[in-house]
Amino acid sequence: MRKLIVMAAFAALLVGCQKESEEVELSPLEKMKSHLAEVDGKRSRVFGREWKNISYDVQKTDSLVSPYTATVSAEVHRFDDETETEPSDRYDYKITMLYQDDRWVVKQVSMNYLGIPGLEELSQDGIQELTKDDIYYEMVSKELNLK
Repeated sequence: MRKLIVMAAFAALLVGCQKESEEVELSPLEKMKSHLAEVDGKRSRVFGREWKNISYDVQKTDSLVSPYTATVSAEVHRFDDETETEPSDRYDYKITMLYQDDRWVVKQVSMNYLGIPGLEELSQDGIQELTKDDIYYEMVSKELNLK
């Protein structure tokens, strides 16, 4: 009888630990929120870019491969050096991301050049779809490296 009680207590302990570890794991939405909060307003040392006014929309899908999709919108300011307080250029980005294998991956990037602050009339308006070969696509993928 004593063995049965010890085994039952041990099983209950294992179930309790399993539930606790399941609760600690972040949902895809929480992973997105947490990471974008880290990126928002911080300047990338590598690319000299700062993400501003980030918004996102996460949707559940019927896909088994990509159970969630997200659309991230942000204004990105580019700085020529770390000491600048005003950006050299500004861009609007719209990024489509898919949740696959427990991480977010960039699927599609479009960019609208907003121009140089104070010289917006010289900007070349127009949304540009970026391909995976484009350097800006690569930068966005690295800056939004969500795991």
